[in-house]
Amino acid sequence: MRNWALMAGLGFALVPGLIAAKVPSPEVSLEKALSMPAAELAATCNRATVASKYVELARAGGTVNIGGRRVTARNADAVAAEMEAQLEVCRAAVEKRGVADIAGAWAGNATGCERAGSMLAQAAGEPGTTVRFEQNGTEIAMTLSGKTKDGQEYSFPAPGTIVDHYIAVRDPINSDYILQGEATEVSIVLRPDTQAILAAWPAWASPPQPADLSSCVISLHR
Repeated sequence: MRNWALMAGLGFALVPGLIAAKVPSPEVSLEKALSMPAAELAATCNRATVASKYVELARAGGTVNIGGRRVTARNADAVAAEMEAQLEVCRAAVEKRGVADIAGAWAGNATGCERAGSMLAQAAGEPGTTVRFEQNGTEIAMTLSGKTKDGQEYSFPAPGTIVDHYIAVRDPINSDYILQGEATEVSIVLRPDTQAILAAWPAWASPPQPADLSSCVISLHR
């Protein structure tokens, strides 16, 4: 359930209509997954994870759009099997390639994100916000906790994927909005994936400007 008061407290205006996940059905073999750039594989695995979540909505009787493909209760099982096969490839590739250890508490801030259209970035920019990462293989959960300017407490997760030391995290209220970046032992820097975000954002829904996306940076440290 969306926390409308929280989004308002963070100064975030929800864009209506961003419901369907515009995610292609990935068909990346293990051989390719082992050789492709880590950032590209992280994005591929992240898309498969998003698609799997939306298939569950179709199973429940909804109709969703995944990479231009209409998914309903009739074909949900077949699509789910495709996504699970891709996720198995992701898990096998990550087991061989390894991942950075980012689990634990982090602190930091966000700059230039006021008009970037990201609830995650807005929260990260609030003074005193803390971040905790949990990870299970290729999957990560980024939980942000803090207070809005009017004193309202918040805590919400943002799911994502990690491959090697590259991270892809989904904004909690728009699964087409991906923030990605690189982790070291002591720091993480995330930026919006400008090209992918603008490709998925309907023109009628007042998408953010490219300059607003490119200026947004989330910087974290242990």
